[in-house]
Amino acid sequence: MAAANAALYRKGENILQVLNIGKTTMKIILSGKELARAGLTGRDMTGDSPQSAALITKIVEAVYAQRGLSMPQCRLFAEVFPTGGKGCVLYISSINGNLFPETGNAVIITDSIPALINAARLIKPHLSEKGKSRLYADSRSFKLTAEITESEEPVTAESEKYVNIIPATESVLAHISEHCRTIIGEKAVETLSSLET
Repeated sequence: MAAANAALYRKGENILQVLNIGKTTMKIILSGKELARAGLTGRDMTGDSPQSAALITKIVEAVYAQRGLSMPQCRLFAEVFPTGGKGCVLYISSINGNLFPETGNAVIITDSIPALINAARLIKPHLSEKGKSRLYADSRSFKLTAEITESEEPVTAESEKYVNIIPATESVLAHISEHCRTIIGEKAVETLSSLET
């Protein structure tokens, strides 16, 4: 089984096809060729043996590792369906929570340093896991980019009178990267929230 795991998870190889289905289920496709490299077939994965359970766990761990995330705290339920060509499809569902954190990229624009620091303090508790944040500036304003977890209430609602909040689309980020200078290249939210106002 150790050799099988090594064949499935060689460093630098991404052999897992993953499709998110809503917030609580993901579909993982393994071809017969991929399983054969591990000495397995789709039918081997459908049993209740400790070996198949351990392999499914390793597969799920690999999915989260590929995305730079840690395993969720919710309970998981796995269903395995053999496919033609000796492959299989895994459906991994959450029993009591979302499989992946919901995140959204935002740009906070302001010409006020106190408002910028205040916004950073409000955002900090809502940074996504491994969420990156950077601070840029041009001649008119500061631009703080951050990946934050989604919530029902805007995390910067208290400071909306003093800052402008827009979605960080690819075109917006490209414009900022091209036309603004970098002030803080990483962990900008953490750095700003630690400053005195």
